[in-house]
Amino acid sequence: MREKGNILVLAPMADVTDPAFRYLISKNSDIPHVTYTEFVSADGICLAPEIGRKKLMKDLEYSEIERPIVAQFFS
Repeated sequence: MREKGNILVLAPMADVTDPAFRYLISKNSDIPHVTYTEFVSADGICLAPEIGRKKLMKDLEYSEIERPIVAQFFS
């Protein structure tokens, strides 16, 4: 049971907090209360060829059960 005012967060971890991992944690637990994507390259999304862009966009996929979710970008 969550105490009033406390928030538990699933921090981003490179090559760990992918969409499948975040979904499993969110579905099988009442925590975390906020999840984060791994860092995704903004330049890669905007400038990469189609194949590279699709791979990066997969890191941003999420399901409704993971909400609220924070997308993280670097450039």
